Amino acid sequence: MESDIDENEEKMFIRYLDMIGSNIVKQKNQNEANADAFWDSLSEEDKINAFHSVTKRIVKAELEDQGSYRHALYTVFGFGAESYGVGIDCGYLHLHNSLFNDRMRRDIIRAVMDVYDENYSKEEFKEELEHTIMMEL
Repeated sequence: MESDIDENEEKMFIRYLDMIGSNIVKQKNQNEANADAFWDSLSEEDKINAFHSVTKRIVKAELEDQGSYRHALYTVFGFGAESYGVGIDCGYLHLHNSLFNDRMRRDIIRAVMDVYDENYSKEEFKEELEHTIMMEL
């Protein structure tokens, strides 16, 4: 199958992607430096207040509301779209997804246990689980 893109266009496109990647890394490093400089400029009391304020909002977004990543940024923190990448860079999306995955895992276990309680003896459930696992392999 022949490509509609010639070799020069492909090289230009690769250079363009490389440039975009470099700019993203530079921006991330700049954001890190700015955030660290901001933190270092705060007094102990301001650091404690910032910690309290941010943690309170994370608890609301993640534990009380159990909302989406966007819900946390836009509704709970009151940020705009410009915060989306910053949240990724600082690790908040990773934290959010980790908490979400833990909640999902617990919900699945509860659902499975409800089915187990209604339909199986302990031995029947164990056999069914082993059979299902073997089918997946």
